[in-house]
Amino acid sequence: MLNLDYQRDKIFESKKHIIEDLFKGDRDILIFGITNYTEPLINFLKEKGLIIKGIIDDYTEKERIFDIKILRSDQIDKNNIVISSIIEGRPKSVRNLLLNKGVNDLLDYFDFNYMYPNLFQIPFNSGNREKILNNQSELQFVADKLQDDLSKKFFQEVIDFRLNFNYWNKCFIYSPENQYFELFFNFENIFSFIDAGGYDGETTLNAFNKFRNLNKVIFIEPFPESMKLAKEKMSVLHNDKISFIETAISDHNTVKYITTHKGNANHLIDYGELTIRVSKLDEIVNEKIDFIKLDIEGEELKALKGAENLIKKFKPYIACCVYHDQNHFWQIPLFLLKINPGYKIYFSHYTEGICESVMYFI
Repeated sequence: MLNLDYQRDKIFESKKHIIEDLFKGDRDILIFGITNYTEPLINFLKEKGLIIKGIIDDYTEKERIFDIKILRSDQIDKNNIVISSIIEGRPKSVRNLLLNKGVNDLLDYFDFNYMYPNLFQIPFNSGNREKILNNQSELQFVADKLQDDLSKKFFQEVIDFRLNFNYWNKCFIYSPENQYFELFFNFENIFSFIDAGGYDGETTLNAFNKFRNLNKVIFIEPFPESMKLAKEKMSVLHNDKISFIETAISDHNTVKYITTHKGNANHLIDYGELTIRVSKLDEIVNEKIDFIKLDIEGEELKALKGAENLIKKFKPYIACCVYHDQNHFWQIPLFLLKINPGYKIYFSHYTEGICESVMYFI
């Protein structure tokens, strides 16, 4: 049985003494990491009249950022209060590094989200508490459908993490190189592949390395700059096995706006400067497909609905990101089982943080 126990109040209570010390302003404060979440922390602390001694980053060549000195991890003093801005890739590794340096007064972006949720928002996690606790029977149904113990363990731990943000006691390992290419696939049976949300083409390049019988790829990416980058990267293949389609995919055909500054997370919006085509897979693909990968910033369920005929006819393997919307953890498997009851379901997670939870249908 899934164990879904809300513990954020207890977690915050255990850190309350550090928060109190922080706001006294008589301890050196460091922020760990330069991420999208660093600047909101800096602005908030400055508004509270607190002085930030430095930002810890071992990779940047800059000496200052946000007018704050850059320090290296070997310059951390164990008496500092350290606030981690790492929530996507390796938050657990950062915490372990700091603990190994003797730092005990650790806070993170998740703590500030708890205190001030409107100021410190967490992508892809809006309303998670209600979405999880109000849909426990649906989540349990999915958990019971998972085919192996590792899938069940990941599913339990990811749902618990998204409820409590307690990444430190999870089995998560940062392993993006394995994403979409798990051994429960029969690689020999994959001759055709749809890479939806292809971004820079890295997944397609990996597919050609993994699937030795692959002879057809339909590469789908809506953002023109990403499509250009992908074509340049894949020019090394020198083959005609790839069809490039510049479109978003959904459950209907239309034209919409897209963000232009989110990199690999550009997504559809209601208003903007750049318009793109939106298509149903059923209307742009009319050939047998063996494997569909979907990582399209929250449009996954709509895209699957727009591919219903394709899925019913060919029953392809599907690797679908579900982390963009908590409800997708149960809505997507219920939809796919409805149109193909024979699917076997697996689940995995490829970072130590909020991103890259993938559900597989075999």
